[in-house]
Amino acid sequence: MDIRKHLNIVPRFITLILILAVVFFSLISATYLIPDSWIANNVERSLSIIEAEGSYPRFLGINLEAPNYFLNLFKGQDDGSYDFWLGIHLDNSTDRTMLNKTLADPAMSFIERGQVGTYPRYWHGYLVFLRPMLTVFSLREIRYFNIVLLYSLLAVTVVLLKRRTNWTIAVSFALAMQLGGFQAVPVSLQFSSMFYVMLVASIIVLKRYGRRSFDSKLPYFFFTVGATAAFIDFLTAPLLTLGVPLIIILLIRLYNNTTEFKRDVAFLFWNCASWAGGYIILWAIKWPVGSWILKKDVIANALNHTINRIQGSEVHVVNRVDSLIKNFYYLTVGVTNKLILVTVMLLLIMFIIELRANPNAVKRFKRTIPVLLTALLPYAWIVVIGDHSHIHCWFVYRIQIIAAFALLSSILYSVDIKILVSKLRQLSLKFGGNHADAPFQERSSI
Repeated sequence: MDIRKHLNIVPRFITLILILAVVFFSLISATYLIPDSWIANNVERSLSIIEAEGSYPRFLGINLEAPNYFLNLFKGQDDGSYDFWLGIHLDNSTDRTMLNKTLADPAMSFIERGQVGTYPRYWHGYLVFLRPMLTVFSLREIRYFNIVLLYSLLAVTVVLLKRRTNWTIAVSFALAMQLGGFQAVPVSLQFSSMFYVMLVASIIVLKRYGRRSFDSKLPYFFFTVGATAAFIDFLTAPLLTLGVPLIIILLIRLYNNTTEFKRDVAFLFWNCASWAGGYIILWAIKWPVGSWILKKDVIANALNHTINRIQGSEVHVVNRVDSLIKNFYYLTVGVTNKLILVTVMLLLIMFIIELRANPNAVKRFKRTIPVLLTALLPYAWIVVIGDHSHIHCWFVYRIQIIAAFALLSSILYSVDIKILVSKLRQLSLKFGGNHADAPFQERSSI
C-alpha cells in the first residue's frame, strides 16, 4: 500500500510541474503586453537615480528627510574599487540590469520579449511585478512601497510566531533578520524578491500549519515555493524560502509537543527534496523553452554558467573554506550585529553551563536537534555553489539567517528563560552592584 501511495504522488507532481510552467510562461509573456511608452519615463527616472548613487553604494541607513534620495549612501568609485568589507552594499548594478530588461526590441513579439534575450537562462519573473509598477512609480517610489510592505510582512510574521510558539522565538527571528542586513533589503530590487517569497511562505505556514488539509500537501507547497523562487530570483538568497518555513514548522511541533526525531528528520529530507525539485526542474524548463523561441542555444549557456557557479573557472579558482569565512564575516558587519553576536555567545556559554547543571535542559535541547540540522543548509549551499558564493559573498551571506534563527530559537527553547534572567541579574549584581554601592556608603559615613 505504501508503494502505491508513493507512486500516486508522481502524476500529481507532473501535473503541478505542467501547471507551474504554463503559469510562469503566461505571466512573463503577458507582462510585455504593457506598452513600453507607459513605463519609459519612469525607467529613465529610475536609471538616473542609480547613476547618481553608483553601482555598489554602501548602505548607511534610511533617511526619509533627505532632499534628493531617502537613503544615506556612500558612493564608491565606478572603477570596481569598492571596499565591500566596510559595510552593507546595494547591488545597483543588477538593479540597473533589471530595469533595462523592462524595455525590449519593439520589433519582437510579446512572447519573444518575454524570454529576455540577454540572461535567457533565467525566467526574470520579477518583471511580472516590476513592469506594472513602473507604469505608476519610479525606483524612488518602489523603494518606499517595498519598505512599507516588507516591514509590514515582517511584523505580521513576528506577531504570528509569538502566537504559535513563544515571544522568545519571535525575538530570535527578528534578531536573525537584523544579522542578515534586512534594513537594506527593501531598497534593492534584487535583494527584496526572495524576502517577499520567504515572508509570504512563512505567514502561510503560520496561519495554516496544523490543518490536515494543508499538512498533507506540504511537499507540493515546498515544491511550489522552490519553483516560485526559481521564477523570480537572480540567484541571490533563494535558500531562505526553504529554511525559514521549515524551522517555523519544526518549532510549532516543539511547542505543540508533537515532535519526534525520526519523523522530523524524514520531514526535513523530503521537503528539502521537494523544494530542490521545484527550484531545479522549473528553472531547467526555461532553457529549452528559451532555446525554441529565441532560436539560440540557451541550454548550453545555462549548463556552462551552472558549472562555473559550482566549481569556478581558470580565471576564478574556488576556495570553499575562504568562501565560508567571507560569508560569515558579513554577519559581523556593523555595531548592532557585533552586539547581537556577543549576546549570542554569552547565551551560548550560559546555555552550556545550564546543560551541565540541569537535566531537563538537556532533554529539551535534544528535541531541538532537527531544528539545528536546518542550520547546516546555508553552509552546504555555500560549499556546493562555491564560485557564486565566493564572488557574491556580500549578499549571499544573508542565507545564514537560517542558521542564526535555528541556533537562537533552539537555545531559547531549551533553557528556562526565568532562570536565565535571574542568573543575569545575579551576575550584574556581582560585578556591578558592589562597586555601585561603595561610593554611596563612603559618602554616608562622612
